[in-house]
Amino acid sequence: MVNVVKICVRITVLVISVGLHSLCAIANTQEADDPYRLQLRWEHQAQFMGYYVAEALGIYARAGLDVSLMPGGPDIEPVAVLADDQADMIVEWMPSGLAARARGIDNVHVAQIFQQSGLMLVCDNQTGIRRPSDLAGKTVGVWRGTAADLFDDWIASLGMRIGSSSGDVHVVNQGTDAELLTRGAVDCISAMSYNEYWTLLEGGIAPSRLTIFHYADYGFSLLEDGLWVQGDCLLDAACSDRTALFLAAALEGWRYAMDNPEEALEMVLSKMYPDRQATSAERRHQANQVREVIKLLGDNPAEMGLLDVSDYTDTVNLLMQAQMVEESINTLGMNSWTHSVWSNATNEGSRLYSRNTQFVFSNVVASRWFYILEILGVIAFGIAGFLRAYEMRFDVWGALICTSLPAVGGGILRDFLIGRDAFVSFAERGTISLYCIILIVVVGRLVTRHLEKSDTDPQRFKQSLLYTDSFGFTVHAVVGFAVALVAELHWMWIPICSALTCAGGGLLLDMVCSNKPRTFNGHPYEEMAVIQAVVMMGLMYLANLMFMPDTYIVAVTIAALIGGFVMKLWVTKKDIKSPLLGVAVAD
Repeated sequence: MVNVVKICVRITVLVISVGLHSLCAIANTQEADDPYRLQLRWEHQAQFMGYYVAEALGIYARAGLDVSLMPGGPDIEPVAVLADDQADMIVEWMPSGLAARARGIDNVHVAQIFQQSGLMLVCDNQTGIRRPSDLAGKTVGVWRGTAADLFDDWIASLGMRIGSSSGDVHVVNQGTDAELLTRGAVDCISAMSYNEYWTLLEGGIAPSRLTIFHYADYGFSLLEDGLWVQGDCLLDAACSDRTALFLAAALEGWRYAMDNPEEALEMVLSKMYPDRQATSAERRHQANQVREVIKLLGDNPAEMGLLDVSDYTDTVNLLMQAQMVEESINTLGMNSWTHSVWSNATNEGSRLYSRNTQFVFSNVVASRWFYILEILGVIAFGIAGFLRAYEMRFDVWGALICTSLPAVGGGILRDFLIGRDAFVSFAERGTISLYCIILIVVVGRLVTRHLEKSDTDPQRFKQSLLYTDSFGFTVHAVVGFAVALVAELHWMWIPICSALTCAGGGLLLDMVCSNKPRTFNGHPYEEMAVIQAVVMMGLMYLANLMFMPDTYIVAVTIAALIGGFVMKLWVTKKDIKSPLLGVAVAD
């Protein structure tokens, strides 16, 4: 009887296990069958060849994705498709994506495929157009939307106007082809380097007959063909992981296309003409497009798809200058992009700090308010150096050297240590530090003369020096931390760079003054800098877990500045010393 019961129990457990396994398999199958929808910006062509290559080589399938590549067109607005939840990801230009955010659409940039702009103006030089000023009085075909706004602003920067008067530039709406210029209806047309330009050449127009104005050559370059998703997706772990899977597969397809352009061409043609062979003219046009698109992808395949924040900033500034987006775009900040998906897709998650954290922090330390703090830190340390020269009764040249060493010496030593050209690095900061050093010596000389003639309490002067030195310490510690982080050094070098930036200048000063380095004599200068850097490292690491960490990183930076200042004051007033080696010998 007992055996019968055991057999029944085992059968029941087996049936339940098989049932659960079947349900899981069905669920996984449904998830796998759920297509990942990419909305392209235009109809199928070599502009999107990386996505076709990933599909043809089975890269999506190996990642467990069923990808649907949806063609665009003149009547399809990718950001609207994304907002209506009809796509999981879209290919869109940065201006259109940012303008959508300004309108309240929650779309976030996750990768930048085209690193350079292909937008240009192509003119028939037989009409006398050789330089931008020759556009006055000419008729130009311009696409509606971003291209028109960009053209208007470029013309304004050249001192010309858009209008109907004889000296104005005349603008007409351009269609999706190059016909206006071919039949002589206009003097110039808008063109992409990989499309309309080659349409003209393939139509029989000689390159020598065309004058080309690349917008990028005049500082009017915009980021094109980036990848965008809904912000809510990135807050959901499963959706975010699926996005990273797709991006990893797509990037693999793009890299293969770069290395194998002829194979990529065949895959493009198969996508464009699945039911027939491409004509020789169609093949020739797409071959030209493959070659030109590869030029826009950047020079580093390892960083394919990575958004350069400086390019992003330039684009936003240009959009604001040209009034292509509403002023509210300023409030969007870095919420419009993230590197987190790219980091996950490229297996950079093992980095101490994500690129998202690194770039946000680099923007913080490059801000105007932090630059002002850095200059004040230079002044604070410079004052300490001048007072040492005063104590040693040095001449003016000696005062200049002693003022310079603690002010900028630590940074120069640090730059040599991490392999940067220290003198170039110093020059990049501008001449403001040099002006500050000269000003300290001039003003310091006047103040010390006054103190020599007055009954000012020297103790009060030393108290002021303590506060300035503490301020210089905390600012230099954060600057050293920032340089090491942005330079992507191993984490062990971060506190070392912080300590060297603080104490390196003082060490040089003691050597010049023939003194035993005070930082080696029990004064815990380096130790405090290391503690400040380690605490900041831990707090900054938490930013990796955040989708939009800009506010948090600003708060951590300010907290580090305040905390370092308080710590330095407390340690100095309590006269806390580091333990010394050896045994003291009585005189």
